[in-house]
Amino acid sequence: MRPLSRSRLAARYTLAACALALAGCSDPTSPQESELAAAQSRWRTVSPTSNSYVMRQQILCFCAFANSEFVVTVVNGAITSVVPAVPPQNGLPAPEPRYFRTIDQLFAEVHGALKKPGTLKEVTYDPVAGYPNRLSLDPVLDAIDDEVAYVTRGVGPVP
Repeated sequence: MRPLSRSRLAARYTLAACALALAGCSDPTSPQESELAAAQSRWRTVSPTSNSYVMRQQILCFCAFANSEFVVTVVNGAITSVVPAVPPQNGLPAPEPRYFRTIDQLFAEVHGALKKPGTLKEVTYDPVAGYPNRLSLDPVLDAIDDEVAYVTRGVGPVP
């Protein structure tokens, strides 16, 4: 067996050092993914078993109903009602339920955004219940006016 040349020996040492360095990075989850998992765990602990609740939600976007707060009713995991928290002065009807997100949909949005670098601008979670209480997204990085944020609070049982 021939001895290795200096350049081949150096290459092997470099590869071995890289392998050792990568072995030290064994945690596959980012801090954001760990925070998301902890928040979802808190939500599973306190969420109603029927997946039915009422919440207040704002959608901050380039849209007619931006900055208005709505009372959103979720029954069996589906949005069944969207009512303005304060009657609108402009006479506009409440936006369609498809614009709003259930708690499960908010978590799904965070999961999806973590897979697309740059999409997730901000997420904060309710410290007790774990649901995303502020989620800011930029779905198309080079587009203008596509940004959207969901502000959710006051999640409670359906009356």
